[in-house]
Amino acid sequence: MSSYFSKVTLKLLAGEIIDEVTAKPLMDWLNSDNNWQDVCDYLAKIERQPLFTKDKSGVYLGFLDVDQKEHNRIIRQRFEQLGLKLYPLILWLRLSRSCMSMSRPLLAGDLLKEADLLNSIEDSKQLQHQLDEIITKLGRTSKEPKKQITSLLDYLQSEGFLHPVGSTGAVYKATAKWSLLYDQLEYINKYQVIVVEEEVQSALDFDSQAESSPLLTQ
Repeated sequence: MSSYFSKVTLKLLAGEIIDEVTAKPLMDWLNSDNNWQDVCDYLAKIERQPLFTKDKSGVYLGFLDVDQKEHNRIIRQRFEQLGLKLYPLILWLRLSRSCMSMSRPLLAGDLLKEADLLNSIEDSKQLQHQLDEIITKLGRTSKEPKKQITSLLDYLQSEGFLHPVGSTGAVYKATAKWSLLYDQLEYINKYQVIVVEEEVQSALDFDSQAESSPLLTQ
């Protein structure tokens, strides 16, 4: 087996998502039918499988049989953990869309510059208020917009949603973890696998009614 096979399987088993932003060589390797099948055969032995996000921008680990009782329990537990992080992530999506004047949610590969975000926020009291709310939800105490933006981007990078470009730490690319999040939101909305808090549901309803592309219908 190649070193790529080992790297791919280890990343997937560690719960990481593989995409062209963070691991282009691995994504290219997976695009070979033979390599994909090798990974499928290996993971099937432990009742797992590699899965593409709906937009094909990333690959993550899933269960072969989601209806198996133990697998279903683990899936529900993961969705409950996601539910605890949802609100600030949705607020961030709204904020970034406004700052970048986008008519759609953030997608894998989108470029974000800290300086551009900061300029937009400093020019708008409404955006400053949105940033304050996100920082509060994350339990951070920064009050200055620049420190708030830096803290927020650091958080998103640590959670795997952003990947730094270059060595300055001021430019980032969105990863396919956003694509996975949109898939998960759609699943939550369709199957009601967890009880979503009222403020989270209100934010989701707001975005689903917006003129731009809704979060749940990528």
